[in-house]
Parts: sequence; structure tokens; C-alpha cells
Amino acid sequence: MEKEAGTRKNAARLRSFNKGDLGLMRDNINKKPGKHGKFYSLWLGPYIIESMAGPNSFYLSHLDGEKLPLPVNGQILKLFFKGNILCPLGIQVN
Repeated sequence: MEKEAGTRKNAARLRSFNKGDLGLMRDNINKKPGKHGKFYSLWLGPYIIESMAGPNSFYLSHLDGEKLPLPVNGQILKLFFKGNILCPLGIQVN
């Protein structure tokens, strides 16, 4: 019983993102088995976190500055890392 409670607490944990962070967005359309190949990436991006739209939703933009029209839930975002270093906004990502 205690093990279940611990699992539920971890699943509900909010992630923290700051303005200017680079993040990846999960590709929910191709997530299901049979919708993607073995080496197909299930993450889209990187995107720049522009601002918060709510407690766990964020406005994103592409690296070229084009903004996404709708906010994105923080549960389908993760921080973008290049190698072992977190990439802030000022670093070129290729």
C-alpha cells in the first residue's frame, strides 16, 4: 500500500521550466505502437519556453522565433540537453 502511494506522488510531480529554457515536446500522434519505426524519435523540437500560460502550461516558440498558437501542457515537455550540458537560449543548437 505504501509503495502505491509513493508511485502516485511521483507521477503527479510538476516540472519546473523557466523562460528561455529549451525543451522537447512529446509527439503524441506517433506514440502508439505501429505508428512509428524503431528509430523514430518520439520527441519534437527543441522549442524555446516563452512564458507560462497557467500552473503547468507553457507557450512555446521555434528556434527561429515563430510562436506556437496554443499553450502546451508541462506533462508532455522535458528539458533539452545537448551532451551533458543544459542549453540556455544563447547557445546555437544544430
